Amino acid sequence: MRPVGSKYLLEEPLGRGATGTVWRARQRETAGAEAAVAGQPGETVAIKVLKEELANDADVVMRFLRERSVLLRLTHPNIVRTRDLVVEGDLLALVMDLIDGPDLHRYLRENGPLTPVAAALLTAQIADALAASHADGVV
Repeated sequence: MRPVGSKYLLEEPLGRGATGTVWRARQRETAGAEAAVAGQPGETVAIKVLKEELANDADVVMRFLRERSVLLRLTHPNIVRTRDLVVEGDLLALVMDLIDGPDLHRYLRENGPLTPVAAALLTAQIADALAASHADGVV
């Protein structure tokens, strides 16, 4: 396990994107006053770590920090909650709630197509989250 800041330990990668990797991580100690949302020791979280080679690009870093500010404003049951920002040397990481389970692509591959009712319910939840984001000036 690799430490991130003083409060988190990376456990396993969950996914990789163009700007970084999202990890399953564990909180080592109770979050301090600088955390957006306090957690409990041992709690599992998701941490998006910016690629090291991008940490020296001022534009990328500003977008990453802006993403954190936007995500902190969004409060909706269908939007993942952002908890904390870790800045340590060249390391930048966003700490979020972990939503355990498969992504939609994997779910469909393993279970087949959604029923029309399930698809409508999922679409309504997505639309509701987008409406909340739009109302907050994000989308």
